[in-house]
Amino acid sequence: MRNFLALVCLFIILYCNCCLFQEAPFPFYYNSFISVIPVALYLVLYRTKTNFKVDTKWVALSFISFILMTLIWGRNNGSTTLLLFSFMFIPQFFKSIQMNKNVKYLIIFLFACEVGLCIYEYVTENNIFMPITAITDRTRFRSTGLWAHPLHNAAIVSVTMLLVIMSDIKLLKKIALMIIGIIVLFTFNGRASIISTSICALLIALQNPKQLFGIMRKHPILVGVAIIMSIVLFGYLSSTDLGGKMFNAETRNMDDRSASARFELYAYVLNMNIEDWLLGFKNFDVIFSRNDFDYIECTPISLILSMGALIAIPFMIFQFMDLYHYFDHLCPQYRLIIIFDIVVVGFSSESFTGLASWVMVYAAYTVLFRRNYIKKTI
Repeated sequence: MRNFLALVCLFIILYCNCCLFQEAPFPFYYNSFISVIPVALYLVLYRTKTNFKVDTKWVALSFISFILMTLIWGRNNGSTTLLLFSFMFIPQFFKSIQMNKNVKYLIIFLFACEVGLCIYEYVTENNIFMPITAITDRTRFRSTGLWAHPLHNAAIVSVTMLLVIMSDIKLLKKIALMIIGIIVLFTFNGRASIISTSICALLIALQNPKQLFGIMRKHPILVGVAIIMSIVLFGYLSSTDLGGKMFNAETRNMDDRSASARFELYAYVLNMNIEDWLLGFKNFDVIFSRNDFDYIECTPISLILSMGALIAIPFMIFQFMDLYHYFDHLCPQYRLIIIFDIVVVGFSSESFTGLASWVMVYAAYTVLFRRNYIKKTI
C-alpha cells in the first residue's frame, strides 16, 4: 500500500509541475498547493518509516514570509508562503520513496517523453503544449517540451546530463545519453546551459584523470567512435540552424537583444536603492515601465525583486543546503559542481524560482543514485 501511495504522489507531483497542468482550470502557481498536499499527507502518514522531520528553517521562513508579504506588504494571498513551505517536503519525499521498478520507470518515462517531444517539436517546428507566441526569442525555433519555456527545459536537461556523467551506468549507455542530451539541449537555444554543461563536464573529468585515462585505454574503440561522433555533431551544429546562438556570429559574442536585456537588468538592480533591495516590488510593471527590458530572465534577481532580499537570500541558501545534504551519494566536489551549474544556468533564466526544476533535479538523482544508496546503506 505504501509503494502504491508513493507512486500516486510521485505522479501528481510530476504532472502538476510540467506544462500539462496549464491546461487545467487553475492558475499555474497552484502546482505548489495541489502537488504538495498528497506528498505531505504521505510523509505524515508514514512518518515512522519515512523519517519525516519538520524542518524548522523552512517553517520559520514561511512564517516570516506570510507576516511580511501577506499581512504587512499585501503582495499576495499567501502563494509565496505556500511555495516556501512546499520545499520542506520535496527532498524528504524523494528520499523516503522506495526505489521500485514502477517509480523508476515513471521518472524515466517522463524524461523519455521530454526528449522525444523536444526533438519532434524542433523537426516539425511546432510547439505542442506551449504556444510559440509566448516565447520572447523568435530568431529561430525553440522547443518548449514539457516545462513550458525553453530555458526551463534547458536547466533540467543540463543538471540531468551532469548526473548521468557522475553515475555508474555503463559507458556505452552514458555516451548515448550524452549525445542525445546535447542534441536536445541545442533545441532550446540556451547559451548559458550549453556553456555551463560543457564547463561542468570538464570539471568532472578533471576530478579523476586516472579514471579517464583508464577508460581510454580499456575502451579505445568506443572512445574513438565517441570522438568521431562528437566531431560530426559539432560540424552539423555549426552548419545548421540547430547550432543556434552558440554558432551564430552575431549572438555567440553576446551581442543580441537577449543578452543586452540581461545586462540592462543587472545594471538596474545594481543601482536600486536599499529599500527596493530589501523589500522588492509588488508589481513588476513598475520595473518594466522604467526600463527597456520587458522580462526578467535571472533566478536570483527575480526572487529578490519579487520577495525582497530579506526572504530571497535565505530561500536560495536553504535550497542549496538541502540539495547538498540530499545528494549524499556524490562526493563533495560533485555536489558543488551541480550547485555551480544551477547557479550559472539560474543567472540566465527564472528556471529555479518555482518547484518544477527542483522536482526534476531530485527525480533525476533518485533514478540514477537512489538504488545504489539503499544498497550502500543496507
